[in-house]
Parts: sequence; C-alpha cells; structure tokens
Amino acid sequence: MKQLNEFEKQMLLYRIDNLRNLSNKDFMVSFAGIVNDFDLLQKEDLENLQDHDWCRDNIRHEYTIVKPLSKNVSDTLVEEKKDNTGRQRYYDNVFYIKGKNVLLSSEWYDGTGRKPDNKTIFINWLRSFVKNNNNGNLKVSHNP
Repeated sequence: MKQLNEFEKQMLLYRIDNLRNLSNKDFMVSFAGIVNDFDLLQKEDLENLQDHDWCRDNIRHEYTIVKPLSKNVSDTLVEEKKDNTGRQRYYDNVFYIKGKNVLLSSEWYDGTGRKPDNKTIFINWLRSFVKNNNNGNLKVSHNP
C-alpha cells in the first residue's frame, strides 16, 4: 500500500466506507478503482480473493470475488462469467487489477432475506489494510 499521511488515510477510509452506499456493480467498480489508486492489495491478498474456500470462510461469499481471465479473452469471456449451473456470477466488465485482467463478482447481498451481509465483511477487510498498514494476511471476523 502507498504510504499515506493521516489525512489521506482518513479520506481512503471514507471512500471505503462509502462503498456500502453503492449499487452492487458500482461497489465493485469503486473497489477496483481504490485497489489500483492506492495499491491496496498485495499479491497474496489478490490470490485470496481468487480462492473459493478463502472467500467463503472469510467474507461469507459463495463465489470467488476475483476471477482471472484465461489468455484468450474473446473466446471464453461468456463462459467464464458463469458458474457450473450456467448462471452468470460475474459482471460483464473486464477489470485490470495488479497486472491481471479479471472479472469481479456480482454476488453481493445487502443482508435482507436469507443471504448474509457479505458487503460489510468485505468493507471491514479493506479497512483493516488501511488501519494496519497492510501487515500480513488479515482474517476478518464474521461479526462486523
């Protein structure tokens, strides 16, 4: 993560907190912007967001948050957005994060109904990088 002064840290925390007020698609677009603008994630963090078990155990997210694209984007983009049942789980936009073309999850829940509030957990995870200067692999509590 870039070195930030206290004011810049507070502004970044404000941007991260504001994610909760956005629609799901804007939430992910803004996430990609924050990650790229502030070099927020390390290689290991990006790998965690591509790991199904890590996403489920730490963010309560049933699908990977980030899905890297295969080399031949044009031929496989349509299929890569879908899960094994054929349902689309990723947005159409291709994002560039940490030197990779990726898809970002469309499966974000607001806490209503039977789905967990995984947005809040994810936001708290991002905040932890700023507050702890991105020291190590942080596990997020399921009770934000």
